[in-house]
Amino acid sequence: MEKLKLIEGKFNSEEAKEILLSLINSKIQFHTINEFSLQERTGVSKTGSTERIKELLETKKHILSIIEKSKKENLLLDIHSTLNIDYYSK
Repeated sequence: MEKLKLIEGKFNSEEAKEILLSLINSKIQFHTINEFSLQERTGVSKTGSTERIKELLETKKHILSIIEKSKKENLLLDIHSTLNIDYYSK
């Protein structure tokens, strides 16, 4: 397994918002494009990406509430994110 640090450090509310929403929005965009592409090719209107987009939108709401709380209370956010990558045979 490969472990890579993605985010590591303390951030004010604006920095945290920029970093985390950029990441979440990128994932939402990936799944939206994937879903659209599959729909165009196969006519299937609901995919695994549909559910993942819903989950990511809920996560985005939660992130925004955390950031709002940190902003109101003038707190820093200590954020740690690691990617775990495993290899599998096809």
